[in-house]
Amino acid sequence: MLITDQFVLLNLPKTGSTFARKCIKELYKSKFRRLPIKEQFAIRLGFKPPLIKELLIENIKVKSDVADKGAVDQHGTYAQIPTEHLHKQIVSVARNPIDGYLSRYDFESWIRYPPCPLPVIRNRFPYYPGLSFEEYLELTDMAIPYFVGHGIPSAEIGLLSIQFIQMFFKSPELVLANITDEYIDSDQVFEDLAEIRFLRQENLKEDMKLFLKDYEFSIEDLDGIDRINKVNVSRRKSADRSMLLSPALMEKIKHKERIIYKLLKHKGIDYSQYF
Repeated sequence: MLITDQFVLLNLPKTGSTFARKCIKELYKSKFRRLPIKEQFAIRLGFKPPLIKELLIENIKVKSDVADKGAVDQHGTYAQIPTEHLHKQIVSVARNPIDGYLSRYDFESWIRYPPCPLPVIRNRFPYYPGLSFEEYLELTDMAIPYFVGHGIPSAEIGLLSIQFIQMFFKSPELVLANITDEYIDSDQVFEDLAEIRFLRQENLKEDMKLFLKDYEFSIEDLDGIDRINKVNVSRRKSADRSMLLSPALMEKIKHKERIIYKLLKHKGIDYSQYF
């Protein structure tokens, strides 16, 4: 996560938040250079808090042996934000789950870092890693117990929703230990989601500029976002997405990830009319 003097950015994987982090770091470098020399020295010497810091924190989202125990990364959760920063605006990036799955499939981190023990994967898919998109979706379902440390017998829910709850809910462990379809379809989910401002991945540069204009950046600073190159861009396996994504698969994703669609719509981001 990035902690600035005014807000906290949570980095949900494969949403464009790495690009958001890059932009914010560049803006704060410029902001620091504009400070009086005396103030710059005070920050460097530790007499004043930094304008921005990147907090690498233990990955608590994966509970099984497929994770590197004790490893730290930039994907800290709301529950891991230090108490002294919880009063600040919390911001992250939202992405349509269908696009999210397609991007993850293309990016192939599931090949480099198998989400389940390899014997388990090869027992179901002897030809792994040569999976179709539909088979990849099945693999993500298989991975859920390894992410939460137990199965989810009482709810139809997808891996992206599991990660969304882990990242943004006030008490994610309690929610995931007791989650049911009835809970997903209830209004209680609105109470359990932390107060997060979401930027849209598909309009990220403009949403970032709209968000950051409230934090004393000049128009020139914000226009510089347009010149920053994207990062971690996945190379598409197929230029024609319809070759990967049937209407039945879209409906399956929408159902399993309905808690994300529901919560984002409550926040003013409606991804329900996809394709």
